[in-house]
Amino acid sequence: MKLSAFLEINPFVPSEQIFVDDYSLEAYNAMGFGELEMGMELPEGFKLQPPPLGLGGWWKYLSNVANVSPVPSETVTKEQVIQAVSKLSGTFVVNGKDVVYQWNDVIPGDTADLGEVMAAIREA
Repeated sequence: MKLSAFLEINPFVPSEQIFVDDYSLEAYNAMGFGELEMGMELPEGFKLQPPPLGLGGWWKYLSNVANVSPVPSETVTKEQVIQAVSKLSGTFVVNGKDVVYQWNDVIPGDTADLGEVMAAIREA
């Protein structure tokens, strides 16, 4: 249901290219992703800035974030939700079965350099 809401909000994202881990977080852990911890220091020179969404983009984000965010339920505990939203992620370029580029975020907002990602895509 949350995936359907995400895809409806982001129609440019091909549904066959989406991977969603479950609350065991096995895939995230296998890729070496860390966890956000309270009091983490920012990497040297890193400046956390909000994305340039503009007024319309921020409205879209704020009016939809609850529809795609994990929440406790009969099958998902509060602890599982906290662990899931604390998990960091990253960016991948995959060619067949090979990961040809991987970036692991150090903190939320520490995203891959778009030029590097595009270069990896062109070389893949």
